[in-house]
Amino acid sequence: MKRLLLISYYFPPRPNIGSIRPGGLAKYLPRFGWEPTVLTARLPEGPRPGMKIIETGYRDLADLWKKRMGVPSDRSLGERPDHGGVLSGLAGIMLRPVVRAVRSAILFPDAMRGWIPYALAEGRQLLKDESFDAILVSCGPESGALVAGRLAQESGLPLVVDLRDLWTQGPAYSGGSLRRWVERRLERGALSPAMALVTVSPTLAEVLRKDYPSHQVEAVYSGYDPDDFEGPPPVLSPALTITYTGRVHPGFRNPGPLFEALSKLRKGGFNVESIRVRFYTDQVDFVKAAVQMQGLMDLVEVRGLVPRPQALALQRESQMLLLLGWQGPRAEGVMTGKVFEYLGARRPILLVGGPRGDLARFLEERRAGFYAADAGSAQ
Repeated sequence: MKRLLLISYYFPPRPNIGSIRPGGLAKYLPRFGWEPTVLTARLPEGPRPGMKIIETGYRDLADLWKKRMGVPSDRSLGERPDHGGVLSGLAGIMLRPVVRAVRSAILFPDAMRGWIPYALAEGRQLLKDESFDAILVSCGPESGALVAGRLAQESGLPLVVDLRDLWTQGPAYSGGSLRRWVERRLERGALSPAMALVTVSPTLAEVLRKDYPSHQVEAVYSGYDPDDFEGPPPVLSPALTITYTGRVHPGFRNPGPLFEALSKLRKGGFNVESIRVRFYTDQVDFVKAAVQMQGLMDLVEVRGLVPRPQALALQRESQMLLLLGWQGPRAEGVMTGKVFEYLGARRPILLVGGPRGDLARFLEERRAGFYAADAGSAQ
């Protein structure tokens, strides 16, 4: 067995889609001759995978500043009230840009920067006490790449960087031209020590090849763990149930086209009463507002996030599963990890919104679902 130091802030049982890919890598790499030791931030309560896991300290800088300003941990100063913010009215309009600028400076390059000194200290001690053959980091957050790059340079070990999302080239990047210039230099310093770069879709791999022509770059899709879907076959819901489980990103992932399509069908005389749409999401108020705008409160159920085992059960009993395509520039290569979880549920997938990019082609080539760019095609 070769020994691998696997660095990832997100790791099971941390409840985030970003935990699934590094968790799966750690579980299945021993079948290919690699024994992983995982370096991660302190994990929440829950079952730990059966491998060596080093949990480090972590200083949550965002939460620290919220406490100092009397803001609840689940609210924000820099967002609109309908997106979870606390500042409203004219004062909110004036202050939110200032708050976002200050937050961007404090949390540079990302909100997990408070993990860097702890991860570096534990990583250096690990490399001193034990022998490893390579380092693999799965990121974001980008702080993990900074840790791994430093440890690789200090140890001389080969480094592979797995980018579930691109850094400054990512579709959600909104740092502005000055920050982007600074952060590009930071990014190149972190990724240059790598012998190979890995990402999740062919389009994103092409972006990396242009940026890093001297590096080996590969696109490696994520997947699902068959062990998560063991048990008797599910009993399908009697109604035409469309289910969405996961986070919603206002401004980037918009459920509006689906609700607009249902509203048009109802006005056109279609019997939509046989359809039930279920959202289990972090943005309950945002989704409810979109439902009310189309007058679909009797058809759409909106609840908060549920534990992953419950989400998987809800997916398997549904007639159809919903994906929300990423909107905006550079969205062509977005390949959400949720699609692989849905594949494991073996239910038809409806992708609404976003470009006909890698995700839409992936579904169509595998005959796993349907793509609707807007409300008209969603009908």
